[in-house]
Amino acid sequence: MKLLLALLLIPVLVLFAACGQAAEPSDNGAPADNGSVASVTLSQEDIDAARQVVYDYWDACNAYDPEAAIACLEDSYRQIREADIPGEIAQMQGAGVQLGVEEEAEPVVTADGTVLIQIKLDVPIMADRHIIYEVVEVDGAWKICDSEEL
Repeated sequence: MKLLLALLLIPVLVLFAACGQAAEPSDNGAPADNGSVASVTLSQEDIDAARQVVYDYWDACNAYDPEAAIACLEDSYRQIREADIPGEIAQMQGAGVQLGVEEEAEPVVTADGTVLIQIKLDVPIMADRHIIYEVVEVDGAWKICDSEEL
């Protein structure tokens, strides 16, 4: 029993020891880089274009047009979602529903220039869905690169 308890405590102690270590100074005597990056400033036009691609995506879904919806996605995210979108849109079309889209908060620009757009989907007969979209500029066009339901 004592051996089992000791074996269970070892990972916990290692975790606390690792979390409590101080940052090592860099070679020039300055504190170690904590991963912070200078923030990117985007114009209101860029933010509006990023916002618009999310609305374009849902306009395509509500028009039952999977190709137009898929065109709103950045290539790597497209590869993840491409197989699912036609079926999801077919379900919407089969039920004859269209979803209302409303922005819930002002867009947020991350340090790397990604724009976060938070929306509320008004889904008939069900609870509203809340989604955050990550939107990036690719070759001059804004594309959805990820999404997360809250």
